[in-house]
Amino acid sequence: MPLNEKGWVIGARNPHLLSLGKVGKNPEENVVVRAILSKLPAFKTNEEFVRLIKENQVKGTNPQRLRIIKHEVVTYPKNGTDCAKSHMVAEDHGAGKQVGKTGVMIIEALTLACAHPKQKDTGVSVSYSQRYYPGKSDPGFLEKATSVLNSVEFADL
Repeated sequence: MPLNEKGWVIGARNPHLLSLGKVGKNPEENVVVRAILSKLPAFKTNEEFVRLIKENQVKGTNPQRLRIIKHEVVTYPKNGTDCAKSHMVAEDHGAGKQVGKTGVMIIEALTLACAHPKQKDTGVSVSYSQRYYPGKSDPGFLEKATSVLNSVEFADL
């Protein structure tokens, strides 16, 4: 669920993806909540699951656009299934900007990735991210992101 704030709009929606977003303090800044349903490779332990999630997140990052500054992935207990929580911060060298604006932006994301409790080959990933100019991050980012991630519930497939 998005936070109880004005301005949220649906960016994309299909059976495997839901993306909600809102503009930040200026048009270049934004906040996005994204949920993705995907197939998972076989894994045996939660540690292996965490490693797979970290590897996939790095593979999904365009190195020409993003330079990773911080990337932590840890085990995260959630409803009796294998989950990982990641916190990534990266310089965004390709962010769309208004005419005359220059400089690198920062993208920060907190993501919860879990294997569905009843179908371990199905993954659910929910992320809360913000893009901002250096020094202009939302001081409540982690609290808001954690609130969104804690709202994740699993339904029967």
